[in-house]
Amino acid sequence: MKNLLNILGALLLSITIISCGGETENSIETQESKDTTIDFSAMKTSIDAKLSDYTVEVDGIFHNAIIDNKSVRLSVELADNETAIQELVNNLLENPSSIKRTENGELSANKNTNGSTYKFTTEVNLIVGENVHPSTLYYNIDLNSFNGLLSINLDGTTIHMNFKGRKEKERK
Repeated sequence: MKNLLNILGALLLSITIISCGGETENSIETQESKDTTIDFSAMKTSIDAKLSDYTVEVDGIFHNAIIDNKSVRLSVELADNETAIQELVNNLLENPSSIKRTENGELSANKNTNGSTYKFTTEVNLIVGENVHPSTLYYNIDLNSFNGLLSINLDGTTIHMNFKGRKEKERK
């Protein structure tokens, strides 16, 4: 009888440990998924564009950028239900467009979450003609070039735009 109680006690203890361990793993996965804004490993951008001008300080603080309207193009074939993306592309092609840091847009360093190769993140506004769209800017900057990803919130739909910009080297 004593052996049976020992076996049942060990079995109960094992089941308790296993079930508690599984809950811990689930709660960690849930927390990680809540902290993630964009899964960069599966990123499929919808729009590509070039910048005709931009202002970024040497330490990486972004101020503003102007989008070259002629360079805007779709980088994927759109499904029938993706009319918001097509409308945004049409507006970018037809209207002066820029990216401006928001007043409370603090610079933060990316920690390469989910495959991101971008060093910096800040809150910005995409301004297309008269329309202002809250966005998040993920970017890299070096001596003469600037590239990144703009995650645009368009009435509850998130659209991604890749961009590049290059400063002409000053001639002496």
